[in-house]
Amino acid sequence: MMFHRLYNAKEGIKEHLIEFAYVYAPLFGLMVFALLTNYVKVDFDKEFKSNMINISGVLAGFLFTSIGIMLTLPNNKFTQTLNSIGYMKIIFRAMIIGIFALLISMLLGLFNVCSTAYSIFFVIGISETFLSAYYLYKVSYYSGKSK
Repeated sequence: MMFHRLYNAKEGIKEHLIEFAYVYAPLFGLMVFALLTNYVKVDFDKEFKSNMINISGVLAGFLFTSIGIMLTLPNNKFTQTLNSIGYMKIIFRAMIIGIFALLISMLLGLFNVCSTAYSIFFVIGISETFLSAYYLYKVSYYSGKSK
């Protein structure tokens, strides 16, 4: 009886983490960024801003392309199941948040508004990009095997 409760609690936590992965991934990225900048004292060179602006544009383009790929997946049993359980919404939310964060980071960097703000948006965007790349791989892999 106790084993079933522990198992159910573990599965409930797992489902929650999957459902809100687009929130937890940037939080994890921001924690790592804060640790690196405050405790490890990682200093960024003079070229960081221009590199961050370029990388933000490239990653935003990758996420736009990923959305296009997700929209053109075959309408098979696998993708229908993902739509019905709401998994596709989670994937699209991660991609949209990543695009907006990267575009905001790029604009803040271009206009030199606030170095802390564009760094934070960049970390959020890159976290969502990693999450989206993982989702894109898994969905396209299993969608190709489904009939």
